[in-house]
Amino acid sequence: MCSSDPGAAIRELASCRDPLLIGIRHHSPALAVAVPILLEEHRPDVLAIELPPEAAGWIPWLAHPEARAPLAMTFSQDGEFTFYPFADFSPELAALRWACEHDVPVECIDLPIGKQDDDQEDFDDNLEGDPTWHQVLARRARAKEWDFSETWDRLVEAPAPSSTPEQLRVAALAHGWAGRVASGVDAHTRARENRMRERLAALRGRRVAAVVGSFHAAALLLPAEPAATDETAEVLGCVVPYTFAQLDSRSGYPAGIRDPGWQQAVFDSRLEAASLVRLATAHITEVTRALRAKGHPAGPGEAAETLRVALDLASLRGLPAPSRRELIEATTTVLAQGEVLGRGRIVAEALSDVLIGQVRGRTAPGTPASPLRGAIQAELAAARIDLDKSELSLAPLRGSLDLTRHVLFTRLLTGGIALAVPEEAKTSRGADTVATRWRLAWTAATDASIEFAAVMGLTPEQVATTALLTRDVPDVPAARTLLIEAADAALPAPTSRALDLLAPLASQAAFVDAVATAIALAEVAQTHLPGAVLLPDTLLARANDLRAEFTRAAIRELKGIQGSDNLDDARALATFV
Repeated sequence: MCSSDPGAAIRELASCRDPLLIGIRHHSPALAVAVPILLEEHRPDVLAIELPPEAAGWIPWLAHPEARAPLAMTFSQDGEFTFYPFADFSPELAALRWACEHDVPVECIDLPIGKQDDDQEDFDDNLEGDPTWHQVLARRARAKEWDFSETWDRLVEAPAPSSTPEQLRVAALAHGWAGRVASGVDAHTRARENRMRERLAALRGRRVAAVVGSFHAAALLLPAEPAATDETAEVLGCVVPYTFAQLDSRSGYPAGIRDPGWQQAVFDSRLEAASLVRLATAHITEVTRALRAKGHPAGPGEAAETLRVALDLASLRGLPAPSRRELIEATTTVLAQGEVLGRGRIVAEALSDVLIGQVRGRTAPGTPASPLRGAIQAELAAARIDLDKSELSLAPLRGSLDLTRHVLFTRLLTGGIALAVPEEAKTSRGADTVATRWRLAWTAATDASIEFAAVMGLTPEQVATTALLTRDVPDVPAARTLLIEAADAALPAPTSRALDLLAPLASQAAFVDAVATAIALAEVAQTHLPGAVLLPDTLLARANDLRAEFTRAAIRELKGIQGSDNLDDARALATFV
């Protein structure tokens, strides 16, 4: 790392021009405004950016002038999804847009996707941080210790309207250095940073600007160490729409930012103090309007007083305009009257709705997309499924439209497409399930899973069929699961495969497996599974014949469980009787 003296360290980072170090936070309106100006002044031959190499082919679509953020680059390896979300206020996207506009090549310098989760067990090894720096940051920001989001907001974002782009760059580098000294560095981060140094070393001799997390900037001043050769693996990728609700850190996104709607408005203001005052006025007005809609008094007088308090707080703190904290504190003081419960909760909900926003991104025309998406949308429309509803109750055994919907949802689920998830059945008639409830949500995960499932087919039926025909089936329970899923999705070929796999196993099945398999075969043969009613009669007859074989196998194995103290044997016996 650079010097341990804070002043010397920050000067060393700020003065570095080989490469120019631009430390950022993933979603920072201030840096998103400053980065294009810094790049314009530096005029690099190459933009080095903290992204995996697999991202390179998708950058033109992400930064396309007709694309509307928020968007996410998404990658899939071994069935696991990795999302890289971007908004207009993401400094990386601002840098990529600048590079594409000026025909500057982009070098992705982070570890490949397949290496991103390596050494997870070493995350906490030998960190050797200096916790006193948490106290320094917290004291300067008047924030809680260990809350880097808040210290960044107070030390970088809030003063931004009165700062130059270069001052913002230095402030970001200083915050990253202090956070690094405070927390220490784990093994995985060291591997990532060494990869970044390797890639930058390969660019030596060219004019480079490096846009990386401010936490990593100090590491780029060190020489690269020898590393193992990268092992390439097949990784699928796509660009999908994202939403502000998903960008908000309260959604569970660990690198998210609080209140993306407000952050977008700050970015749009270009950090002009007068625009930020108008922005605060507009947001306060929206909050009072939302309160009135909920039946609570909040008129122009309360709005004016809230704005006055926000302006006074900003003035007392030496800020040119209210930031997010001043807006929230003023709203809590005036509109919620300091209450945590009661009216305070109503104000908090209204404030959250206004500050998060309802924006959804849109990919640019021509962005690679599978025909599977259109097929799914057509089948959803034909089944009259309203995706604005978050839940749908179905009675598929009664046939008609509910059966069509059940089979479609089951095929999507079987094909790995994240759209509908079943909940526990609510009612029953005898042994048959009468009603099931499905939770519905079309999210970025839905868009991504559609693109990755497209290699298996062009319709939900083809995708589900391919998924089941290619599934590894090592034993009786796996074959039984295959049978149930295939029959419930009304898929003849996988159902036939499951019956073929089960047929030779009846003679060697243990009692528990024999009972469970006989029951599963009976559910198929007697069409207790909704989708099974759509299967050919020949398959139903085969299932019934095989049920008899497994029933005989269970009877044959009865003696083998005499005296058993295994609870599974007891449960199977009760079921069999």
